[in-house]
Amino acid sequence: MAINIPTFNLTANAQRRDFVTYVDVSDEGSLEPIWEAQGYGTEDSTVELSPDTESLIDILGIQHNKINSVERSQSVEPNTIRPIGDHGRLNPILLHYTRNDMLTHLSTFKVLYVYWFVNGVNADLYPRSSIVPSSIGGSSTTDFPYEIRPGGEVIHGTATRSTAGVVTFTPEE
Repeated sequence: MAINIPTFNLTANAQRRDFVTYVDVSDEGSLEPIWEAQGYGTEDSTVELSPDTESLIDILGIQHNKINSVERSQSVEPNTIRPIGDHGRLNPILLHYTRNDMLTHLSTFKVLYVYWFVNGVNADLYPRSSIVPSSIGGSSTTDFPYEIRPGGEVIHGTATRSTAGVVTFTPEE
């Protein structure tokens, strides 16, 4: 079975803005997602892959490696509470769930990773993701950093972005 390796649509190095994490911030029960880009005001946010690996050296002295799984996580820090219009719908949702101990709701998010630099299938949707605030406070501003843990069975597909910035995800057939 042949593997379909993607091609890149680049003429220079991929910029950080070419790999974006989006969270569905639509109202609970809404059929249409509202994809909000994460990381506004955050200089560095990396999706850590954290592979669970095993390694052994057999009786012939040959090393064998096995990767059992990859656990993805992404810290968004700082995340300063501020009036940022369409860029801040996630903060009130997280604050509401946290203040009211609605902990199960923190694991019901849809997270979309979009690789804008990849031709063809360029997006991964994780339908049962957790987003967990790690603290609230700070010195001169109120920061509300959080960690994204994508979960559920990944759905691959494509993403498009309108001239108004609206992101649409289409699952792969």
